Amino acid sequence: TITEQTMGIDRFYGILNVLRGLNYIEDNGIPTKKLKISRQICSGPEVLLLTEILVENLLLDLQPKEIPLLLSIICFETRPTQEFSSKELFKIIQNEKFITVVQKVQAIYCNIKYLEKENGIANEEFLNFEMISVIQQWCNGSEFHLLQKYTDKKEGTIVRSIMKIDRFLDLIKSFAKDNYQANLIIKVESALELLRRDIINATSLYLINEK
Repeated sequence: TITEQTMGIDRFYGILNVLRGLNYIEDNGIPTKKLKISRQICSGPEVLLLTEILVENLLLDLQPKEIPLLLSIICFETRPTQEFSSKELFKIIQNEKFITVVQKVQAIYCNIKYLEKENGIANEEFLNFEMISVIQQWCNGSEFHLLQKYTDKKEGTIVRSIMKIDRFLDLIKSFAKDNYQANLIIKVESALELLRRDIINATSLYLINEK
């Protein structure tokens, strides 16, 4: 219908305005380096936030074991069941540098959401702080069946989160290789080792080596 077509056109121009506001597109319509980076990494709802994280080099401020924890925050949830303050987060991750990076990610996220709202783009993705403890325990060597002590999420949700973080890390590694970022490659490879550690089959995290 004409109304649907109008809504589609409005959304299209709204998205263009968001991209201009974030400096992905110049005023004359020419794509910037940021847009090219976003095309390299992914096409999901996390693409803008993940691109900003890479452009700002925020991962370089983290230890390899902290990178999966940060990425767990952008495994978007549509209905967060609780909010996390910096103080609560510090109880889990007692590292001020990590908290500072998280605060920067929150600020970037809020800016993206503000621009989307101003331009009539309704996206219901929210930062997800509920898996940080789970991913921390997994990367520290906890067995999979013990992870539910740290969350009320079902096993399938935990599996999907771990696999999504694994995918993010692969995308970031490819980006780092394409852009000759040796330090980032080293950190991401170490993070992948921690995340995958004793997984026999990456497509099924239920297969755990019991050695």
